[in-house]
Amino acid sequence: MKQALLPLSLRQVALGCAFTSLTLLATTAKATLIAEDQYLTDSADYTVGDAIGQSPASTGFSDSNAWVSGSGGGTVSIQSTSLTYADPNYTISSAGGDIFFGTTGGLRAGRGFDGSLLAAGQTSTVYMSVLMQLSSSDGYSAFELDNGGGFDDSGNRVLQLGVGVSGGIGLGVNGQPDVTVGTYNSGVNLYVLKFTINPDASLDTVTAWEDPTLGGVGDPTGGVTVTGALQSTIDTVSAASFNGGGDVTLDNFLVGTTLADVTGSAVPEPTSWSLFGLGGLALIVIARRKLA
Repeated sequence: MKQALLPLSLRQVALGCAFTSLTLLATTAKATLIAEDQYLTDSADYTVGDAIGQSPASTGFSDSNAWVSGSGGGTVSIQSTSLTYADPNYTISSAGGDIFFGTTGGLRAGRGFDGSLLAAGQTSTVYMSVLMQLSSSDGYSAFELDNGGGFDDSGNRVLQLGVGVSGGIGLGVNGQPDVTVGTYNSGVNLYVLKFTINPDASLDTVTAWEDPTLGGVGDPTGGVTVTGALQSTIDTVSAASFNGGGDVTLDNFLVGTTLADVTGSAVPEPTSWSLFGLGGLALIVIARRKLA
């Protein structure tokens, strides 16, 4: 004989909602990284010195994909130092090394990575972040993304982010009008990119933030967006400096499917806040009943 189910009391509902919402709030919307290169200098990763030819395996980076020089006579080197970014909501450790692009004679160099979710014509949302320090506001110096393993400005370049692209720190994407992301400074800055890719490339968007405010619900506020952006797969990360541009230092290149993946920042889902509010409202009702 089946027993009748007892109705839940308001107190039980409230406590259940509160517990569920707190559990969700304590959990970031974190998925597996698609690619990461933190330029670590321990025994299993990079060796301090010339980066060209080095190819330590990490998520999204095969040991068959080495750093290669595109052009110019500058040096690309792995350093034991690392960039430091002061934001308590950015919790990705940058200790253990960085990559330095010295600009004497100009240079461009890059390394291939898994760009399967950054292929044009599909439906996907991808986040990317990088710590970057630029030594000068002169000339051209930038973080770049390419396709096809080459570095030709018109044939391979997909995205440029840095000095000499537009005013201040500029963003250029696949021939679309350049936009300004932020102002130049000689310190360490965090850049976050969000790629929204659609079967119709004219609907693709790339949103960029310089030093975004982290820790809120959903994407950071602000940012600039370029539409109609991606018409080719992104599968190479690079940096360049020409025309009297300064040095470029990069650290913590991360690619994932959520903002939390690439910043380490807890991003509460809107449903979590709704449940939290529901639990709180129920507890208020209970308290008022006791006082009545």
